[in-house]
Amino acid sequence: MELDRIATGEALRKRNIQVGDSLCRMCGSDEESVYHLFIACCKIPSIFAFSIKDPLDVHMTISGSEKKKMAVQGVIRIACWILWRARNNLLFSDKPVRIDSIVSEIKALGFL
Repeated sequence: MELDRIATGEALRKRNIQVGDSLCRMCGSDEESVYHLFIACCKIPSIFAFSIKDPLDVHMTISGSEKKKMAVQGVIRIACWILWRARNNLLFSDKPVRIDSIVSEIKALGFL
């Protein structure tokens, strides 16, 4: 994600791969980029991120033990993975995106 190598609509378009409409399939409000998909599309008001690196590095700025920092980093990575999978399920299998399902899955995998 940080290297912007994920095959989003914007990235594919930049590589001259025609994907049709490059709008975000989850919200339809903006071009699907790494930043949009993992930060702007989520519309989570308590996260302030100006680049994709910000949420990936948030664990370094919180106070607490290394264990706590690793747990926060793990939850962020789980959330990114689940969002990417939800996007792919919508794009390739026409499965609708349900925010409550995404949150439940983040909680379940985060607990494990």
